[in-house]
Amino acid sequence: MAAERGLAYGKWIWNEGRPADIPQLDGVRVVVLEPEPYPRSWNTGRQYPLMSPLLRLDGPVPPAEAAVWLSRVKPSAR
Repeated sequence: MAAERGLAYGKWIWNEGRPADIPQLDGVRVVVLEPEPYPRSWNTGRQYPLMSPLLRLDGPVPPAEAAVWLSRVKPSAR
């Protein structure tokens, strides 16, 4: 996604991508998940073996907050 004036534009995130490839929208990297268009897989392994990956899920976003975020994300052109 390329962020422009507080609006994000949907763009595919490739398997080879890294978090830094996702531009920030007001200081937050926003990823909208949707059904995959085709089955995907990849070989597991660690690109940087000395770094420990971390994912933190605080919980679901309340519907009102989700509506605000989604109003700022334009769907992908694909």
